[in-house]
Amino acid sequence: MHGTCDKKAVYKYAAGNAKLDVQRPNTGKAASSFSCVALSDEYLAVGTKEKIIVVATRGRYAGRLLVSDEIPKAAITKMCFSNDGTQLVALVLIDDKESYEEARIYNTNSFRPRSTIDRPNVLLSKDLDITERKWTRDLVHSPSGIAFSRKGDMVAICTTHSGGRAVIRILKKEVCTWRLWGIKEVAVHIVDHREWHGLALTGISLYSPL
Repeated sequence: MHGTCDKKAVYKYAAGNAKLDVQRPNTGKAASSFSCVALSDEYLAVGTKEKIIVVATRGRYAGRLLVSDEIPKAAITKMCFSNDGTQLVALVLIDDKESYEEARIYNTNSFRPRSTIDRPNVLLSKDLDITERKWTRDLVHSPSGIAFSRKGDMVAICTTHSGGRAVIRILKKEVCTWRLWGIKEVAVHIVDHREWHGLALTGISLYSPL
């Protein structure tokens, strides 16, 4: 599959060696740049300015834009699919009258076209199954990694450091409800700032043997 958003034109896509074709129905102006991506066996999710889009990677709709989740005043910083591909988490920074961060957790079953026609409508925010969890914006740390646990019931987020200390935040799903399970500031550099090299935490992984 392949697609193009050259020169802010409308999105064009194709699968295999087929010629690029304009997406119909039209999705409006394409994004001018991408901030992050995530990939599962079925979908490619792309973070853009104030929007998350999802493209099919296999099947009859391979290469086709399926989802456009508009998020006003938002920057999409990190995204990740669960191991089984049934969930997508996006870390979003909202910079409006109220500034905050949120995790948007999508049920990917809601990405599927609602009809079997060759050119189904792009699904919008109102069509999606999304859980949102918000917290006060962290003004001194920036997100550097995000991951699901193996079972898909926990999400871990790590940050860059400030003053030699970084933050790890964990969300957990209990009784079908996502909540903030814990937040911990950890030392990643010694006190002497002359020894501070790199961004500290640049990735994270979750594993439970239970």
